[in-house]
Amino acid sequence: IRRIAPKHAPKAQNERRPTQQGEGKENHRDFGRVLAIPEQLRVLPETVYYLRQGPLLGLAFQGSEYSQLTRQVFLNLPGIDASMVARPSLHAFDSEGRFSSMSLSTMAMRDDRILLLDHYTQIIIWVGTQLQTHECDLLRTACEEEAARLAAARSPVPEILVIYQGDSAERWVEARLSPGHKDTKPIQLSFSPELATEEGGEAARVAVCRRLARATKETSLFQYMCSLLK
Repeated sequence: IRRIAPKHAPKAQNERRPTQQGEGKENHRDFGRVLAIPEQLRVLPETVYYLRQGPLLGLAFQGSEYSQLTRQVFLNLPGIDASMVARPSLHAFDSEGRFSSMSLSTMAMRDDRILLLDHYTQIIIWVGTQLQTHECDLLRTACEEEAARLAAARSPVPEILVIYQGDSAERWVEARLSPGHKDTKPIQLSFSPELATEEGGEAARVAVCRRLARATKETSLFQYMCSLLK
């Protein structure tokens, strides 16, 4: 099944509230402690975090038919497939056609990227503004073909959504990701190192933070990891 955009976006989980003075400054001790956790030990708490964000338990999806269907499918899937429902994968196409794995953070929502967010029961293609032109038709088609290839091997066949930057339906993407735009620069670069190594990465980082700059009660992955260490 393929839809250009969902008919109803989930309720916004990013409620606006006044920004508190000093909010967002990392605790340097916690920063070091989180980074010191071995990668093999981070898998479980990170999976639990994204489980709480996504359609199984996420507040943005509660009461929806999609959430109920996802839970039913989840309970009958083998372990590897079920893990994809709990923790999706995120890949990106850039303007040169390069395909790379990305951190599950809103910092990946750059206007020069096409994202492929695979939640097993639903595959979302998010298209940044710079890649919405006719010149990028082949690139978008390649991404849609990759999504169709992934979907064809699954039962039930997952829904494929194509969402464009600026649409209200972007909530479907943001709701599944860590709000990394809330974190400070050192944390963002730690969780999304490509921002420090790619040409134009700093400008892209600033642009994402400005575009998504709004107060939110949702905790980022880093904040969640810090809470587990207290």
